[in-house]
Amino acid sequence: MKLRSFAHTDVGRVRPENEDSFLRNDQHQLYAVADGIGGLPSGGQASQLAVATLEKIFTSHAAGHKLNYPRILSEVNDQVFRLGRVLSPQFGIGSTLSFAHVTGVKLNIGHVGDSSVMRLRSKTLEQLTNDHTIENELKERAARGEPIGMLMENRNALTRCIGQPPPLEAECTVHTVLPHDRYLLSSDGISEATLRQIYQRIYAHRFIDGNDDLVTLCPDQEVVRVAHTGGCWEIDLTNGEPGVVGQLDADVIIWATGFRTSRMDFFDPLAHRLYREGDEFKIDQDFAVQWDGPADRNIFVHNAAERAYRLGCNTFQIFSSSPRQWAPYELGEAQCSEMNRLRAALQRDADIVVHVLG
Repeated sequence: MKLRSFAHTDVGRVRPENEDSFLRNDQHQLYAVADGIGGLPSGGQASQLAVATLEKIFTSHAAGHKLNYPRILSEVNDQVFRLGRVLSPQFGIGSTLSFAHVTGVKLNIGHVGDSSVMRLRSKTLEQLTNDHTIENELKERAARGEPIGMLMENRNALTRCIGQPPPLEAECTVHTVLPHDRYLLSSDGISEATLRQIYQRIYAHRFIDGNDDLVTLCPDQEVVRVAHTGGCWEIDLTNGEPGVVGQLDADVIIWATGFRTSRMDFFDPLAHRLYREGDEFKIDQDFAVQWDGPADRNIFVHNAAERAYRLGCNTFQIFSSSPRQWAPYELGEAQCSEMNRLRAALQRDADIVVHVLG
């Protein structure tokens, strides 16, 4: 089987340093991408060491011996973890790592974090890896029927990475390679800030300026198939009902995910002071509710209005004081007391920014 490969990385227009690293070794048919974790120091060094250690392990491996991919990822993790103890004893360093190793007609994937390996086959694009994030962990727990009453400080925070304290839980899978397959290894791509800007522009276009629709937003829909046909993208969607599948054609697709919204009971003491349009809040472009209180005292209710919900941006976040200490945990007595304090604060004269987890 003949393989062709290409690799490229770019720092972009915002960050001063490129913390992505990649590996393209055609001789060993080994390809990888690593992305230094934002919020931790020395992300670039973490990703560089990850791919360098990976290549060293593969190139020094005796021919004919079977490779143990989970063990290889554990060795890479140990190396980055040791460097983190030197460079940043308090927080450590970290990186994602996704690699693809071709052996015959098999594609062996090793994966940790939220970089991704994707496959384009017969004009259908499919992600072959899972993002190891708090959001996906909550979804998996919900699917198993487990309780998910958690405080989520950042839904995109990683639950595992290269450089974490051992042991490492790696994701390793095997896929059959067919002629004309194309495989893409990429870092996490579009940022939350970019998605927020896109959302706000769409919101203003449709509801503030009253323009016609130029986009289609599909909340609570799951994409089950994407295919490129006749110069556009053909998308199959389902809302979870058996046998119910919708279809859209699009020139551009923007992928955005989020949690389901919920009614906010703690607004009840102020309900008579908040202006409404029908059954929903009347909100400004900056998501501040219009009310009869002082003009310089605002209540921001990001996505609390049904109009915003219909746009499909139904993600809410609660931010921790230290972005380097992301972790989900069960709500306890202290957190419940804090929520009660917030309910009381809503009745005082102060700016309140409400981040809700539905």
